[in-house]
Amino acid sequence: MQRTLERVSDLTVKSLPQADMVGITMIVEGRQRTAVFTDDTAPEIDQAQYDVGDGPCLSAFNAGRITAIEATSEPGEWISPGLDRSLAPIAADYDLVVIDSPPGIWQLQDAAAGIAGFVLIPTRVDDASIDGLAEVPDELTMIRERHNPNVTVLGVVLTLVGARHVRVIRKARERLASLLDNTGVKVYAPVIRESVVAGIEGTRNMGRLAHEYEQIAASAAPWWRRLRADDDSTEPVSKAAGGLAQDYQDLTDAVMHDYIEHLSSRAGQM
Repeated sequence: MQRTLERVSDLTVKSLPQADMVGITMIVEGRQRTAVFTDDTAPEIDQAQYDVGDGPCLSAFNAGRITAIEATSEPGEWISPGLDRSLAPIAADYDLVVIDSPPGIWQLQDAAAGIAGFVLIPTRVDDASIDGLAEVPDELTMIRERHNPNVTVLGVVLTLVGARHVRVIRKARERLASLLDNTGVKVYAPVIRESVVAGIEGTRNMGRLAHEYEQIAASAAPWWRRLRADDDSTEPVSKAAGGLAQDYQDLTDAVMHDYIEHLSSRAGQM
């Protein structure tokens, strides 16, 4: 069965020019899952539908009929209502809801921007990443015109950059200033430094925030004592833990300052 469905998926991509990828939704262990797919992005897009219980794939699956969308950039039923409905019951319990949308999956980014009040855009400092931001103004214009007229870009933040790479940071800022000229989008002064141990192993892989890892690193035994103990189970710590936590704190302070100013300005216009 698996090989047959994989063959059907491959033939579909080859036969339909409009199909960039194919995924097949099935009941697996009592739950809807994308059991077969031709691209790793397909199950990620489908999972967003499974999480909110709505979307074109689920509509086709539940109704047993073809559900067609000419373009996800056009106004329609599924651009973001599912996400909106999922957040609505809990939104009142929070002063601020932050949605971290995955890079590279523009459908999910559009869905988030379709209901967001503000957008913060992270980027690496290499030329390819910065050039990719050229499409952001047009994409946000489309979202404002068709889905969410109030979404505002707070700014751009440089991430995964060596703290000592002053020339690289300066060059990136110059290119961003040229690219974003006349858009009103600022580039934040704080940057998020790159650190494999602190930024990946100690935080993301362990499900921790930067300031939580900072506390663990501060209370850890000195490296030479851990080396003497010859204990492989001892978690490695990074000297960059404190700096990384401060990076996020500085960025949070700057973003919240602008966020409050924008809210005050909107309130004054009512």
